[in-house]
Amino acid sequence: MATFNPVTMLTFAPMINSEFCRFLLTHYGVPYTEERHIFGEVSVIAYLRNGDVHIPLIQGDGLSVIGPQPLSQHYDPLSPPEKQLVPSDPAERMQVEKDFNYYNNNLGGESAVLGYYY
Repeated sequence: MATFNPVTMLTFAPMINSEFCRFLLTHYGVPYTEERHIFGEVSVIAYLRNGDVHIPLIQGDGLSVIGPQPLSQHYDPLSPPEKQLVPSDPAERMQVEKDFNYYNNNLGGESAVLGYYY
């Protein structure tokens, strides 16, 4: 089983991408600490650490990525087959990436707007 060094995750806690990153880190067995900040302030901190205002920012052990997809792209190939989430078959991999984009970016964005409204 793969053993990973701890990372730090900079978040605005209620974001769906923060929750998705928590899920991925737990799934891959990556120990992490979370630094939660208020909206606005967290983007300034992210910019100072990474040169980009977007979050969640995951850093440590040579890693510096923003969001769940780059996080998965980093840890999936390093994980044992039973922990890998992205299929090795190119056609299936393309479908997973297409679905991720649709469900996370398109549908996820609209769901967040609805959720934040209520």
